[in-house]
Amino acid sequence: MVVIPDSKHMPMIEKADRVNAIMDEFINEIGK
Repeated sequence: MVVIPDSKHMPMIEKADRVNAIMDEFINEIGK
């Protein structure tokens, strides 16, 4: 599980990029 530190203080664009990266990893894990 990936934890996003200080997500409230993170700029919205950076947060979105982080979430997209996590979703990509999640999908890759399921695809295995």
